[in-house]
Amino acid sequence: MVAFGGFEASAPLAEETSNPRRNVPIALVGSVLISGLIYVLGSWAVVAAFGNDGSRLAKDGNPFATAGALFLHVGGAFMVPFLAAIFLVSVTSSYIAANTQTSRVLFAGARGGIWPRPLAKSSARFKTPWAAAIAFVAPSILIGVLSTIVTDPGTTVGFLSTFGIFGVVIMYTVTNVALFVQFFRFRARGIRKNPFLWLVVPVIGVAVLAIPIWGNLRPGQGGAFDWLPLWSLGLIAAGVVYTIVLAVTRPKALAAAPALLEGAESVETDPVPPTA
Repeated sequence: MVAFGGFEASAPLAEETSNPRRNVPIALVGSVLISGLIYVLGSWAVVAAFGNDGSRLAKDGNPFATAGALFLHVGGAFMVPFLAAIFLVSVTSSYIAANTQTSRVLFAGARGGIWPRPLAKSSARFKTPWAAAIAFVAPSILIGVLSTIVTDPGTTVGFLSTFGIFGVVIMYTVTNVALFVQFFRFRARGIRKNPFLWLVVPVIGVAVLAIPIWGNLRPGQGGAFDWLPLWSLGLIAAGVVYTIVLAVTRPKALAAAPALLEGAESVETDPVPPTA
């Protein structure tokens, strides 16, 4: 499921991007195409190395080193340092992007009244959302440390990364459903939208996203992952409750939430006609 997240990171940075109407879509589509190509090539390499023997892949202590060694015709030990460097660079860059993206989302939401106002504080010198960054990074570090005490690091990494990206995948799914519903709302008001983009694409999106959702929530995975369905339902319930609270206490902020999370530029030039 982790492979389904990350490409959306460019959207919250629209406010800091020159000509965002042009450059953000390019970044989104470009990252999806490049990431998709990398995933396809990586999957093909693993299948080519291990064939259809899933048990062999599962028992291998370092399947990436084994696959690389088979392709390059070198010893497995020769591949380990290079793979370690690649993984370190990949993980570091991913966390930097995640922290930047999430901090920007928290900052923009707090500025618009979706989150507590103190999260909208920014540095007078660097203009960075330091309060939102601390609010996201500090609990993340604490959860990571406590999780390694409860279980082993390998399980911690797999569980937290899967659970963390699950919320994003649910958001994608709900967004596709909302687009489908909004098509008929616009149609009732005489506003015409492209049926392929507003009906066919969302249906395909929901079908594709159902695969990783079921794969990670299916029963019988063992260990901490047996609790994943319960934690996931709790995450969804928390989101629903908070949305209801916002609808009662700050209805205007909730109505402007999609544009607020993308930045002031989207608030001023929101291309979607208002539903009210």
